[in-house]
Amino acid sequence: MNFIITAQDAQPRFATDDARIRFRQFLRKHEGKKLRMIIEEAKTKRSLNQNAYLWLCYNTIAEETGNDPDDIHMYCKATFLPKRFVQIKDKELQMSGKTSTLTISEFMEYMEKVIAWAGRDLGIKLPDPSEYDDQIR
Repeated sequence: MNFIITAQDAQPRFATDDARIRFRQFLRKHEGKKLRMIIEEAKTKRSLNQNAYLWLCYNTIAEETGNDPDDIHMYCKATFLPKRFVQIKDKELQMSGKTSTLTISEFMEYMEKVIAWAGRDLGIKLPDPSEYDDQIR
């Protein structure tokens, strides 16, 4: 199972409360077992499999809500990514962030937010990312 954290004050900081809860649930599930923890700096580019998992989530949400997956993508970007500004001639436009420019760590934080939103606000259980660990690292 993968968890993306930020080291802060010599403590792990999770992107969302949901990520922290899933980490604790993982530890409880494996209570008393010998586990191997690998800590490494997050890579800078996300993989094609990570992108495929993101779109699997969008498609799952779209099927449940009746929305278009592209609309779900646009909504999530507008909601969970920082705004960016684009200058075209004398006009400055505010736009949503782009998932394609996220680092792996930023991408995983974004995914945690999408997963939490789908469950909390929409009541939709998305595919468990741990089932895709080998594919989305």
